[in-house]
Amino acid sequence: MAGSMTSMNRPFTLPKAHLNLLTVLGVIALVISIVQTMHFAEVRSGQGAFQSFCTVGKTFDCNAIDASPYSELPFIGIPLAAAAAGWWLAILVFTLLARSQEFGAALSPAILAMTGVGSIFSVFYLWIMIAVIKIGCLLCLGMDAVNFIALGATLHAWRRQVGENKLLSEAKTLEPKLTFRLEPKLPVIGTLICLLITVVFARSQLEGAPSSSELKMRTASILGSTPIDINVGPELPSLGNSAAKVTIVKFSDFQCPSCRVGAQSLHPVLARYSDRVRFVYRNFPLDPTCNRIMKSSLHLAACELSKGSVCAQAQGKFEAYYEKTFENQASLKPGSAAKIAAEVGIDTAQFEKCLSDPSTSDRVIKDIEEGIRLNVESTPTFFINGRRVSGALPPQSWNELIEQMLKQAQ
Repeated sequence: MAGSMTSMNRPFTLPKAHLNLLTVLGVIALVISIVQTMHFAEVRSGQGAFQSFCTVGKTFDCNAIDASPYSELPFIGIPLAAAAAGWWLAILVFTLLARSQEFGAALSPAILAMTGVGSIFSVFYLWIMIAVIKIGCLLCLGMDAVNFIALGATLHAWRRQVGENKLLSEAKTLEPKLTFRLEPKLPVIGTLICLLITVVFARSQLEGAPSSSELKMRTASILGSTPIDINVGPELPSLGNSAAKVTIVKFSDFQCPSCRVGAQSLHPVLARYSDRVRFVYRNFPLDPTCNRIMKSSLHLAACELSKGSVCAQAQGKFEAYYEKTFENQASLKPGSAAKIAAEVGIDTAQFEKCLSDPSTSDRVIKDIEEGIRLNVESTPTFFINGRRVSGALPPQSWNELIEQMLKQAQ
């Protein structure tokens, strides 16, 4: 009858254009989260570079983020990035299925809800980055942007369909009621399967890593040990806050593979605690050329590289020399010190003069003698506020040790 209105229910469905956008966003999110999961595994294993591809000065440092406890799911040690990968894998699958009439009405509300949940997590972790860690992460920001754009797209589709219903109602031809028919069974099962896939992938990346119980036992043993008095004078090469209440001293050999792992595990943590921790470097080359307790030479360039660190410090380039030397460890040989110095911008003429200066050798020998006094038998050996740490530790252990030391120092 003319002028009458017919009541009908119209389920919320995402238009094809919105589904296309969400599919593209899903691919981008999946790539970001997989890359970040692999990067997390590198940082936690001590195999990552000192400066990652997403390090921009002191402001943005993905290494520092992935070394922090906020980058993993509590209790199970799986990176948050792996959970994000599973979440977005599910959304990606749902956007492909929602193109059919059979699944469109059932999955569109689920996609809207999932993009909303993802955006809530993004807001929370943005606050963690800004207020707690105080270091940015470009990969994380990329994921946040994807979450916010996806939510905006799904909300736009919802508002547009509500507006269309209003126009139809005002025309007095139809009175369609837009329904939000959330059917949880398919979305929940699909999401759980996708999360399981990415958790298995994350576990494969972390294969061989010590369990959380093993790490806790080792950390407790270190904290329960008796501190030793160690010289940490201002003349020693150091990073961080010189007035910090927590000091980490490292006895190390530049050609020692475990020392490289120890450096690359600790230094992302130091980036986060740069205002509260001081890191002090002491040379302990495993080379009889300068180390009197060594009977045979394990590392032919170790003494020369140790002297190079002293000369780099004299020119204010210790940190750059330290990182570059460990990054090039596989190719180190006699004569490498000068090459590394040139690569990091050290005056080579002044550097060569310093290498041949007897006082430089005296500095290295002084470090070695201090290590002998402290019964250093292997490298790396650390002392955190005087408590011995033998061998490399993963970032999560350093986080716990530093937090406990900071509490004790209050």
